[in-house]
Amino acid sequence: MRATPSDPQSALENWGAPWRPACPQRLSDTTRALAHRALSGEHGRAMAEAGFTLEAANRVELPETRYARACKVVAERAPLRILPDELIVGSATLLEAPRHQIPLLLESSVSHTTIGFHKVLESGYRGLRRQIAARRKRGDLDARGIELLDAMEACLDAAGIWHRRHVAALTEMAAKAGGHERDRVERQLVPLNPVQGADRHDVGGMVEVILSPGRGREELVVHPEMAHPRRASVSAQHRLSGER
Repeated sequence: MRATPSDPQSALENWGAPWRPACPQRLSDTTRALAHRALSGEHGRAMAEAGFTLEAANRVELPETRYARACKVVAERAPLRILPDELIVGSATLLEAPRHQIPLLLESSVSHTTIGFHKVLESGYRGLRRQIAARRKRGDLDARGIELLDAMEACLDAAGIWHRRHVAALTEMAAKAGGHERDRVERQLVPLNPVQGADRHDVGGMVEVILSPGRGREELVVHPEMAHPRRASVSAQHRLSGER
C-alpha cells in the first residue's frame, strides 16, 4: 500500500530544524520570571551613578580608611531595589558596580573576587570582629596598624547599616500592605531575621544566625561596595522557595 502523499507545503515547514527535546523546567515560574527580568537588562538600565560624594579627609589617611568611609556612605545613601517575590534582597543599584569600580572612589575593584571569602562564611561577621578585637588586645600596634583595624570595623558597621535599611524598608512595606501582598513581603523578611529556634547574635545590626549543631550555618553576608548579598547556604534559598 502506498503512503498517502503529504502536502508539499507542510512538508517543508520544519526542514532544517533539528528535533530537540523539551527543556526541563527545574525552577519555579517565579524564579524564571525574576531571572528573565535580570537577563533582559532591566536592572542595568535602572542603575545610575552615585549622586553623592565622599567628603574630603581632613588628614592623610590610609587607602583602607578611604575605602571604609566610602562603604559607609554607600550603605547609607545608595538606592534600594526590592522586587516582588525575590527572597534575598540587597541588589546593586549604583552604575559603578558593573563597571568594576568602587563607588565614590572610582578606583578599580576586584568585583566578584573576594580573597579568603570562605573564612567569612566560616566565622561570620561576628568572628571577624573577634579577630579584630584579639589583635587589638595583643597590642604592639603602630598608628597605621590601629587605623587599619578601625577601617575593618567600619566596613562591618557599613554592612549593618545596609542590612537595617532593607529590614526597615520591608517592614514599612508590610505595614502598608494587606492580605496576600503582606504575606509576600513578610516572606522576604525571613532571610533577614533569625530562623526560629536558632541562636542570634546581633553584630552591629547584622544578624548572624547559627543553626543547631549538625545543620550547618546560614548567614546574610553583604558587601556594601557592590550592595550585593551572599548566603553561606544556597540550600536555604531552595528551602524557602520550595525548589530542590
